[in-house]
Amino acid sequence: MPKFFITRQGKSIEVEASDEAAARAMSDFPDGKPNDTPETVKARQESERKRKPSFIIFLAIVFGLIALLSSQQNKVSKDSANSGSTKSAHQCVIGTPTSGHMLVNKDDVPLMNGPGLETGQVLNEMVSEGMGAKIYVNLSPSYDLEAICQSGDWLQLKIIAVEGRSKDVSGKPLPFKTGWVEQKFISRELTDDQQRGLYWNIADDKDVAPQDKDWVRKGALRALSDDKQCKRIDYGRKVTGLVLGIDRTGQYYVTCQNEEVLAFNVFFSKADVVSNKSLAPPTPYDESASRKMCEAAIKSKANYPSTVNIHSVMGYATKTFPGNSRRLIVQDFSAKNGYGLELTYKAECWTNPDGQFEIEIHEEGRSPSADLASQLLRQHEDNRRDLYSKGFRDAPLPGQFPH
Repeated sequence: MPKFFITRQGKSIEVEASDEAAARAMSDFPDGKPNDTPETVKARQESERKRKPSFIIFLAIVFGLIALLSSQQNKVSKDSANSGSTKSAHQCVIGTPTSGHMLVNKDDVPLMNGPGLETGQVLNEMVSEGMGAKIYVNLSPSYDLEAICQSGDWLQLKIIAVEGRSKDVSGKPLPFKTGWVEQKFISRELTDDQQRGLYWNIADDKDVAPQDKDWVRKGALRALSDDKQCKRIDYGRKVTGLVLGIDRTGQYYVTCQNEEVLAFNVFFSKADVVSNKSLAPPTPYDESASRKMCEAAIKSKANYPSTVNIHSVMGYATKTFPGNSRRLIVQDFSAKNGYGLELTYKAECWTNPDGQFEIEIHEEGRSPSADLASQLLRQHEDNRRDLYSKGFRDAPLPGQFPH
């Protein structure tokens, strides 16, 4: 068996062991070397004690470098984030990247193909094809714009919304154009009127007589404050003649839109503005009373009133419309015909705030449901808005009754 010298009780002795580990186990210094003496152990411990501060300093240096690199990386990340708020990630073919939300400060600002009038105006292909003539894109304060690139006195902009709207009725993003605008036409901050929701540029609208501009502006702002559903106004026009049987000659209307981006008209005269008349919509006619009138009208129009079965739970819906507060009730019912066959019908009952009532009855499947009717109204407004956004300011207005 191998022999090893170990230190035990301060003396170096020779022992037999199977290996070094077994020899160390019998020593006074099991963590030392097999031939350690008290002097060699003490010397090694002193050496290790001297080395420890150096190792600690080394670790401190390493961790310090890690902290410094992490700080630099965070700084780069923050600088990149801050840079992103002012510089666009877009790769500019012309000019340098930039960003920011902005509007134009007047009507009929041409959107150009490049940074210069000689580049030509951006063509609206879709409308041009439909009209059989070249129709170009002109901007107004109703357009929300996002800056992309800058070249001298010109900015490349992308249209991101028109009249606050960026999607169609189905929720799909609208296909907006990109082009260049001179910076002198750019406004980077909203005016006081725009902050209140008035984007209609009355001052530059040639269809508003100079003597009318002041009170029309006041009327538009009154509509925004009095009608809680009127969140934004981008358009208005003077009325000539009758509107749905009412003589409104000399009055103006503004087209409001609510949070659902559903448009409606508010009419007012100069006398209304001067007298501080409220432009809030009238209170809708009572729902319970409207429903009773609808059911009574259904039975009065049925050939066999005794067979009428009103579907009062699942077949009933009602809605009031902004601006005029007209109430629509859609009521399903069934009734028998002359052959004894039971058929299902749908009644659409309209009630004005003053109680004026009208009803239309259609056989089931031949009339749009209330949801579809609402969708059609939205589609009609989308068509009008689409034309207006392309410069057709005389586009048909929504089929809303005035209040």
